[in-house]
Amino acid sequence: MGYSMGAYSGYRNVEVESDSCDAVSLLNSPTIPTHPLLSIICCCKSKINKDWHCSINHIYRQQNVVADALSARSIDFGPGIHLFETAPDFLKDILYADAMGVSRHRLVAA
Repeated sequence: MGYSMGAYSGYRNVEVESDSCDAVSLLNSPTIPTHPLLSIICCCKSKINKDWHCSINHIYRQQNVVADALSARSIDFGPGIHLFETAPDFLKDILYADAMGVSRHRLVAA
């Protein structure tokens, strides 16, 4: 049974942030019919264009350490959508640092 996450949870304004410039560009640009990832791109755009407002933005990994930590631990959760009533223990220090305004440096190769 398919459903839109927005309709399922009642969210109507969704902001997607990714540290992949390529992914953001593919989703925000016109679709190239010969692109090797065409089916995945079209599937994503189909979800994006449902009955909600969805924006796709690039951010640096250091700007969203929580998402990076969730991604790194995603194999522990198994398939499907996971909603957390409270933050998992492995996120608590990261969230505390964010709340305190701790800055994270971005390493750039010279």
